[in-house]
Amino acid sequence: MDHYESSFLTGCALLVKKEVFRAIGLLDDDYFLYWEDADFSWRARQAGFKNVVATSSWVYHYERSEKNKENKTYWLVISGLIFFKKNTPFWLRPWIKIFLSARKTKNFIDNLFGRDHFAPSVKKAYQDFKNAKF
Repeated sequence: MDHYESSFLTGCALLVKKEVFRAIGLLDDDYFLYWEDADFSWRARQAGFKNVVATSSWVYHYERSEKNKENKTYWLVISGLIFFKKNTPFWLRPWIKIFLSARKTKNFIDNLFGRDHFAPSVKKAYQDFKNAKF
């Protein structure tokens, strides 16, 4: 098999039919880094399009985000929060609130006791998300 259907595609290598852009628009500007491809994939599937991975294709993606992991952590967290705020079905929202509350509590404890090097970046993402207009 040279392809398979997937729920989500990676944004580092996409071929998109113009009909998809016409139906759902472009990548969402609310995302600066990370999760914009998941959001685009989600919206495409919601509009009835298929996300297909071509397994015979190869892409070499040079990523430099490992040089500043605090920054990467910040953007992964805030973009994930944006994604779930925009795309969580109504009936799952209470569970997301419970999960987020537990994650914030863990982050508070991690910051309090210095247990996680990335905890300050996560805390800043939570704060910035709370203050943003998404």
